[in-house]
Amino acid sequence: MKRIVVFGAAGHARVVIDVLEKTRLWDIVGVISGSQAAVTNQVFGCTVLGQDDDLPRIVREQEVHYGIIAVGDNFLRDRIRRKILSLCPDFQFATAVHPDSSIARGVAISEGSVIMAGAVVNSDARIGRFCIVNTNASLDHDSSLGDFSSLAPGAVLGGNVRVGAYSAVCIGAMVKQDIVIGEHSVVGAGAIVMQDVPGYSVCFGQPCRFVRERVPGESYL
Repeated sequence: MKRIVVFGAAGHARVVIDVLEKTRLWDIVGVISGSQAAVTNQVFGCTVLGQDDDLPRIVREQEVHYGIIAVGDNFLRDRIRRKILSLCPDFQFATAVHPDSSIARGVAISEGSVIMAGAVVNSDARIGRFCIVNTNASLDHDSSLGDFSSLAPGAVLGGNVRVGAYSAVCIGAMVKQDIVIGEHSVVGAGAIVMQDVPGYSVCFGQPCRFVRERVPGESYL
């Protein structure tokens, strides 16, 4: 098995650790926390090895060259990725797919992405880099997720839907077929999306409607 570290020490990290364990493909060396003080010395039995800045030492001492960024915020995942590569340019990022997810023929999943338990990804869908398809979310045929985008638990997307980079479709939202969701946008929990969502926007409701503009990196979790 390949040795891997997990970046993140909160709830999402625990879910990702579980996915990695279920795949039986990775030897989890430990956790790297972004905060100065971890709440505990372990996360799900995995030792907290240090902070992001300690990565070169950890790579050297632990002989590990793979990692996965287990942070739910889309924009923050990219910031962490950039920092990792500034410290260790040759570092490699893992993809984790829970064995209880359903991945159809023709699906492409890029580096750094995580597919949770119960997720369904149908034929010829495309999942970009460092995406999250969360518990019981579904992405139907020929749809795509841009880099650093995410589907929250129970989100349902029809066929030929396009989700832009860094965008988030929140818990229980439903998106009809052929919809385009622009980049850096947030579709609120429980929304029913019947028309395209502009980029850099927050939209929610039944039917989903534009609420306000949004700046890149703005918190939504």
